[in-house]
Amino acid sequence: MQELITFKAYNTLIESHDFSNLTPYHSYSTDDGHNVDIHVFRNGEHKTAIFHNKSLGAITKIVAFPHSSNLSKEELMHAGKEVQNNDLKESIEFILEKMQAPSTGEAAPKLDNDPAGKIAEINLYKELVNHKHKQNGTFGSREHKFELKQHDEELNKITKDQDPKQVAVRAAHGKAMAAAVIKHVEEHHPGATITRVGRTSKPGDIARFTKGVHTDGQENPSDVTLELDHSDGEHSFLGVSAKSTGKSSGNITAKNPGVAGQDEFLSGGPATRKSEANKIAMAGKEKILKKWKLDHLPARSKTGDSIHARVTDPDPKTGKPVVNELGKKMNVDFKENNEETARELQIQLEHLMSKGAKGHQHIAKWLHNNLVSDEGMPWIKATGHGKELDKVHAVVKHGSESPLSDILKNKNTRFVIHRSGSAVTIHKVEKDGKPTQLVRVATKPNSHGAYSSQMYNFTPSSSF
Repeated sequence: MQELITFKAYNTLIESHDFSNLTPYHSYSTDDGHNVDIHVFRNGEHKTAIFHNKSLGAITKIVAFPHSSNLSKEELMHAGKEVQNNDLKESIEFILEKMQAPSTGEAAPKLDNDPAGKIAEINLYKELVNHKHKQNGTFGSREHKFELKQHDEELNKITKDQDPKQVAVRAAHGKAMAAAVIKHVEEHHPGATITRVGRTSKPGDIARFTKGVHTDGQENPSDVTLELDHSDGEHSFLGVSAKSTGKSSGNITAKNPGVAGQDEFLSGGPATRKSEANKIAMAGKEKILKKWKLDHLPARSKTGDSIHARVTDPDPKTGKPVVNELGKKMNVDFKENNEETARELQIQLEHLMSKGAKGHQHIAKWLHNNLVSDEGMPWIKATGHGKELDKVHAVVKHGSESPLSDILKNKNTRFVIHRSGSAVTIHKVEKDGKPTQLVRVATKPNSHGAYSSQMYNFTPSSSF
């Protein structure tokens, strides 16, 4: 662990983001070519790791973990990083993702996603409320207990008859997320204090909590919202999109738009060529379904035959649908179809680049539309990870205020494109001519095992 520094030096550091006088706990280069230093600090019951991306000159990730967590440098380095699959696995991922049977190694029934997420969310909320009252000197007061009462009752109902070990892990996720969120506030809003905390996942919650300052709808993913008082007397709101997963790593995908709508945008601006990715994808789909004599069936059906029913079989142990031999054979064909769709995307992007500055700016606008939100209440992404208590950690990344925003708004930003299989990666060209990966855009069918419309899966570089 790196040396402790004085409170005054720490305050100076978080205001300037100048880590030059500190020896990193660990340094590494990402698969995307970004150079990152990790600085670890002790904060109460948790340690927090700050990921300083030297290639961007920005803090791109914060990881919090209990002192009892036994995370290696390798695990810490990959926290929150998307696990990249090989091309064959990518081609069947869309079926397996939601149909995989749970591990049979667990003695107790696995917590369903809904209660698992709620346990983490409520504990995140409670820890942030606790922090607020500690700041105000009212911890343990009648007001503090009243604020938690309703949420404690909800938590008791959710956890009744559930496996205590799994409940403890999800509760630890929530507490670690809170520690990472608090560190994010310290780093990006120096001197700010949390004055109110609200749960805002339901329609209308954000408008009610912010008293009309923000009227975001369901497009804002904030499950919990903070009101911040700043040292200059200003007030602001910050949302937290919270997720809890047993996986040790994994990104929240930015967006999964349909290919058809993206064709329309990419054919506009300075383009003199029409993008036909959707036409290629749909023609390929029809050819594959006809080959396997499934073109007469609906994608899904609750009562009759369907494509989904033909390409899956119930698992003997769980009864849940898993891909069968026919589905596996079709996936090989769809892998080729995905690659053809991605090749058309590559051609269209290179066409826009050939139009000079205006073409690059059009690509930047396209990426901005799919990766960054400038409107509404700002929010960040918090994810709790780990199946065991000694591996619990939480990752906080930028959401609406991603460092990508400044890059994509800069009229001088230039891009280079690379395609591998069914995915196109888009890189920013640095001043020295070297590329820095920004985003990976993969092509895949929209529904699992039904082969419906085609979509693009936008995943920012693991550095963002």
